[in-house]
Amino acid sequence: MDAIKMKPELWRAPYVDVEAHMGRWYEVVRTPTSGDDLQMRDVFRDYTLREDGFIDVVSTYTHSTLGKKVFHGEATATDSANSRWKVDYPGTVHWMPFFRGEIYIIKVDVAGQIALLGQPDRKHMCLLYRKPVVEPAIAKAWLKIGEAQGFSTSNLVWPINSAFEIPAPRY
Repeated sequence: MDAIKMKPELWRAPYVDVEAHMGRWYEVVRTPTSGDDLQMRDVFRDYTLREDGFIDVVSTYTHSTLGKKVFHGEATATDSANSRWKVDYPGTVHWMPFFRGEIYIIKVDVAGQIALLGQPDRKHMCLLYRKPVVEPAIAKAWLKIGEAQGFSTSNLVWPINSAFEIPAPRY
């Protein structure tokens, strides 16, 4: 019988400043989550820290035929480094393109402008940026980190993001 091959635990950022992580993040590249991925554009998330310590996550994208879609979720850090998050979208029972479950913040830059996220099973990762577009060389350098951690980069989706800033929603 073959020995079970286990991957080492996915590396996580040594510390994430949760308050600095709040605000809008654009998804500039991701591993596919469904066959519909190429139909999505202007993909972004707004994070807001609540008084109870939970984080409101508003995930938005525009689909070529379905129009604008908005999903309301919540997250919480589950480790002392704040780099392991549990993310859920309560009441959402249909397919959705955003990660659910356990999410690791693999790396975030010191300035809090770019972050690489992934699921511990290494099926999905995404690169988030504070602006709609990132220089391709910067994105590729960050994706090499994901690749070194065992993520596939063979069929990445680069959603089109408008060249202008989309105003944050007011609730």
